[in-house]
This record gives sequence, C-alpha cells and structure tokens, in this order.
Amino acid sequence: ETIIPSVNEVVVGEVSLVTLGPREYCVLENPVDDATGRPQPGRRKLVRGECRFFLKPGEKLGQVQNVLVLGAEEMLQVMALEAFEDVDTTTGARVVRRPGTRWTIPGPREYLPPLEVKVIGKHIAHVKVEAMNLYVFPHQINLAACLAIAVVVLAIMLGLLFK
Repeated sequence: ETIIPSVNEVVVGEVSLVTLGPREYCVLENPVDDATGRPQPGRRKLVRGECRFFLKPGEKLGQVQNVLVLGAEEMLQVMALEAFEDVDTTTGARVVRRPGTRWTIPGPREYLPPLEVKVIGKHIAHVKVEAMNLYVFPHQINLAACLAIAVVVLAIMLGLLFK
C-alpha cells in the first residue's frame, strides 16, 4: 500500500507487519493498552497466533517462538519466575505458584508458557507401557529403579496374558 504524506506530516520510519502462524507466539515489551491507547513501559504482553498486527510506537517485538507440542511420552519441567495463579493441568484445580516452584506438564498437549514461567527442560520417558498408560521419566527416579519398574510391569503383563 502506498501512502503519500500531506504537507503537515513527516515520515519518521516504516513499520513492518508482524505475522504469527497458528502455532506461534511472541512477547511484546512496553505494549500499548488497547483500551486507553497509553503505553505501558516495563510491562510485557503474550500474543498468540494466528494473527497479524503492526507494532505501535514504543512497542518492542520479542522473538517469535513456536508453541511447545508434547507427545504422550513427553513432558516439560517448568519453574515459576514470579507468583501467579495457575490451573493444574492434571486435576483442573486452581493453584498459586510461588517463585522457584517447579512442576511438570505432561503430554500429549500444546503448551504455551505464561510470562511468569520458565521452561527448564523437555523429557522423554525411559519406560513406556502404553497399555497401562504408564510413563517413567529420568528425573523422577534413578536408572536402576527405572529398570526394576520395567521388570515388574513386564511380569505383571505376562502374568495377565497367561491367566
């Protein structure tokens, strides 16, 4: 689109269109409040796609990132950076997360980390028994215990098969 400034206008810069796909998100720094049109210095705003927008004066675009997609045998370990109210992904109950609190996000799901959360790591289950919906992850126990659980589960399954 072409814009011809009038005599009383001065072009101070060009702004590119920001485009986010359906599984992308970004963090805006110093966002402008949509209701009042006033800048909010020092604040951050999480924007999830699919959308297109122009940055307003004073806003800064953080890195465009992909939403985390977890398979059934995967999980994320996350940590709260500041206090906030969250919904537990397994029970659906409301939980107050305190700074430094760690918890896990089990798959399968898409996960968009809130601004108050840091993703520490993504883990894949060492032992998978899909028939029993059992997944054992490396950070939960040591390798010897993991193998012992695998043997017990296998024995139970073989016992069930031969009865």
